[in-house]
Amino acid sequence: MSASQFGMNSGVQSGSRWGMKGTEDLGDGWSVSFVLESGFNSDNGQLAQGGRGFGRQATLGGSHTDFGNLVVGRQSTISTNYLSAVDPFGESFGQANIGASFGSVNTVRYDNLIQYESPNLNGFQFGVGYSTNTGVSGLYRSGQVDVFAPRSEYFGTVSNMRALTAAARYTYDEFSIVASFDRAFAAGLVPGPDGPVSNMNDAQPTAWIVGGTYNFKVIEFALAYGRTYDGAFTGNGPGNGLSDTGLDTFTGGAGVLFDKGFDSQSTMVGFTVPVSGNGNELMFSWQTKQPRGRLSGDETFATQSILGVAYTHGLSKRTNLYFWGSYGNNFQMFNSAKSSVVGAGVRHLF
Repeated sequence: MSASQFGMNSGVQSGSRWGMKGTEDLGDGWSVSFVLESGFNSDNGQLAQGGRGFGRQATLGGSHTDFGNLVVGRQSTISTNYLSAVDPFGESFGQANIGASFGSVNTVRYDNLIQYESPNLNGFQFGVGYSTNTGVSGLYRSGQVDVFAPRSEYFGTVSNMRALTAAARYTYDEFSIVASFDRAFAAGLVPGPDGPVSNMNDAQPTAWIVGGTYNFKVIEFALAYGRTYDGAFTGNGPGNGLSDTGLDTFTGGAGVLFDKGFDSQSTMVGFTVPVSGNGNELMFSWQTKQPRGRLSGDETFATQSILGVAYTHGLSKRTNLYFWGSYGNNFQMFNSAKSSVVGAGVRHLF
């Protein structure tokens, strides 16, 4: 089976959005702030993030210059925020970005996320967060049986999917290193023919990543390596998603796969080259995702390999052109699945 599409795609370099934010200084180093950010598709005007009013971010937070900040609400995980600086594409440009192989940082957003971030301590900074109900769908696999559970709002805390996220980074001159850890906890209840039933799947999908960059001024190199165990966090699709592409996903279309022994190993190497002129950059990366655990002997799966390249050209402080292309082999680790994307666009900031 093969298919192709020519047309408009929204938010390739950065998701289309609008929003409001504000900060109040409370004195003595304390402040309180809020962010309400709504994503939308510029090609049809529909809301993104599943039709949520403020699907990108809806948070309230408090901070102190000496103690760091605590933010609650729907927001990106700390691991997503920190690894974005390692990815040459800044977690944009569809399947070219690091999220295609490192699903735990594929611009992951959780509902009900309580997240703390420390102040910068001589170049070192860390953060940790816990979601009492992620609002993410799950696929629970036991042998040949799959149970798909949409996001839930059960009263009992352990009835819903929960998640832990943590990351740390250190920066010294032109060098930076980042480490992240993410784990999802299965929902205690899943849909059944006669209503919710107890979920007996005890898998805990877990991912850790180590990455870093070094800026030689004329070129910045980036490297990342990670492992995922007992499941998967959904990866990025060809454009900005996998829906209606005809490609299978290792998470079965869910946000998180819970499956004992479904393991993988991911790598990424890339670089960014600044070109003369404001906002002119050339970006490149090569990433792989290799089946591990019980997948190693399964011919259905093979090592995913993705090449990506992009160029941005600044027209002004707020407007730039971009050109990008990417090729994926054994896409989503499915043997012989392929995906190719090329495109050009314009981004305007306000």
